[in-house]
Amino acid sequence: MTLKETIEKLPFNNEDYILAEDESKADLTRSFKRAYHYCIWLLSKRDYSRFKLARKLYEKKYTPYVDELLDFLEEAKYLQEEQYIRTRIKTFMYKGQSKRNIINKLRAERLNVEGHIIEEIFEEYRYTENNQLRELIHKKIRSKGIEALEDFNFKQKLIRFLLSKGHSYDKIKTEINYVQNEESNAQDYPI
Repeated sequence: MTLKETIEKLPFNNEDYILAEDESKADLTRSFKRAYHYCIWLLSKRDYSRFKLARKLYEKKYTPYVDELLDFLEEAKYLQEEQYIRTRIKTFMYKGQSKRNIINKLRAERLNVEGHIIEEIFEEYRYTENNQLRELIHKKIRSKGIEALEDFNFKQKLIRFLLSKGHSYDKIKTEINYVQNEESNAQDYPI
């Protein structure tokens, strides 16, 4: 369906529709087109979810017929929620967020995601939560060295940081011990 066909199907183009005193069909059509161009401009910069794009439209006072506009954008494949979800999952995954945290963050954006999609993306990129934890631990101790893990305050700070990423305490302790053992074995048997 084209933009013109979509505009023709809007309620204000029906003969039964009663216009308010200060509005005309031309004004409503112009407003719809302006909202459409605003959406295209936003989507040219980055992907948006349907919820975020609707919120942007409401902020700009393009309130009439937001659903019709978003339906048109989805039909025209400008608004692709599945691709947006996959991109957000990858972004959170590379930032070290746990699977549980990713689901919660996506729900905060009003996106319904099933766990198997997250599992699928983690497998596709050969990424595990244990790998995430190890990378984050190595990143935090990079400048201070492995000896920093012996410092109680640093270790507590590291644990709090990893907990904020949504990882479980047991996994964190296991991975910290693994990294300590890995580093001590590397020092005992240099290559």
